[in-house]
Amino acid sequence: MEGRINSINKGCISLFIVLILLGCEPDPRNQPDTTLLQPGWNKSGALSRGSFFALATDPADPNIVYAASSLLGVYKTTDGGATWAAAISGLPGRPVGSLQMDRFNPSILYAAVPGGGVYVTKDGAQGWAPLNQGLTQTSVHAVAFNPFAPPTGVQVAAGNGLNMVKWNAVPNATEYKLYVCVAGCVGTSTSSGSGNWQERILIADQITKRQYSDEGLINGNTYYYVVKSIVGGAASPDSAMVSAVPKAPPTGLTVEYPQAVTVTVGNNQAVIGWNSAKDAVSYEIYKGGISIGQTASLTFTDISAQNGIRAVYYVKAKISNGSLSDQPSAEVSAVPGPTSALYVGTAEDGVFVSGPDGEYRSAVNTGLTTSDGLDIDELVIDPVAGGPPTLYAGTRDGVYRTKDGGQTWTAYNTNLSQNGVLSLAYDPAGGILYAGTPAGIFKTAAKELFPLNLLDANWQALGLGSFSVTAIAVDPLAP
Repeated sequence: MEGRINSINKGCISLFIVLILLGCEPDPRNQPDTTLLQPGWNKSGALSRGSFFALATDPADPNIVYAASSLLGVYKTTDGGATWAAAISGLPGRPVGSLQMDRFNPSILYAAVPGGGVYVTKDGAQGWAPLNQGLTQTSVHAVAFNPFAPPTGVQVAAGNGLNMVKWNAVPNATEYKLYVCVAGCVGTSTSSGSGNWQERILIADQITKRQYSDEGLINGNTYYYVVKSIVGGAASPDSAMVSAVPKAPPTGLTVEYPQAVTVTVGNNQAVIGWNSAKDAVSYEIYKGGISIGQTASLTFTDISAQNGIRAVYYVKAKISNGSLSDQPSAEVSAVPGPTSALYVGTAEDGVFVSGPDGEYRSAVNTGLTTSDGLDIDELVIDPVAGGPPTLYAGTRDGVYRTKDGGQTWTAYNTNLSQNGVLSLAYDPAGGILYAGTPAGIFKTAAKELFPLNLLDANWQALGLGSFSVTAIAVDPLAP
């Protein structure tokens, strides 16, 4: 937001760009209204004349619009702008820099609040709640949401002749698909044609509860699991992979081993859990046959887990005399994978990504080599069903693009004569990316015409060179 505020203070020009009014000094709220509107434009009534940094419009009802305000937080109109009302319950009373609406559920919006972090509403802005777990920087400028993300928090528990699989909810998922593999599994996917993945048919109750008991298994065999979500009729990529080795309960042991061992997989993270063992005072956790820690609790987080690398875990119980259980617990394993649902652009720490509820959040800044401490002014997303989304980040050093869901970024600036990018807008139908800068608007063909086209973006100026453009919106029906 710092970049946007600086651009506002440099001039005294008010500009409408697709219903966005940019305020300037002196404070327009204290000035007489002498605005001359161009033909075809109308003022929105009962709306404060502060600065506005973003709009979100309900695709099913264009009369419902949300405006991100420098004065109050968020305004909402349900009558096409004739009247506006504050929609700030739960917000921290700070300016809002960015709004992102869930394309499949317009009642779900995410707000970027500089100095306050990320907030979400799931009821059309009747109430907001923070989503800041894992953020090291709460000066948040931008937010983007991928509706086609795979489920997070996939968990498997090993039992006697069965494994129990659970997973987190994906917003707007109408169905989930669960796949199991028993050989040739690691390094393959359900759609790659390799491995031996088989779909388990889920009934309605299992889909609602997001859990499945895979029964009739052979103790001692390893069973691998991934989950897909179905949103808007499209399947997500595979979730991160987990596995478990079912095992019969202990009999006649000096010290019982922990049972119902679980592993929950996250982004570069695996959490191992278990039930208490008789007379145990602590537990020792093993990874790849080597002890990686002890704990008196019933969970352990392996923060050294890495995306794409399988790790096998088991647990032993320890009693007061120091004896360990005669046998290890059942084995579980995890192959962590990147999350790709909610992206957040911050003032100094770059871009973070997490699940839709902020879970398993981590920084994704590889390739972002900005000169101002990774200050991100804007994020826009082109979500792809069945694959990682493409994102564009607006910075003071121009535009960066990622085509792998944030894992790697590259500069995207050919012929962009003004690198201070304050706003971005994307036309998915035409594949056109627009950039608002202190020197007006630029555009480029963001979608490559040929799969092997290695050329960078080729930006063109659209005029308005004397205006500082802090927000752009594209009409989804008439871009």
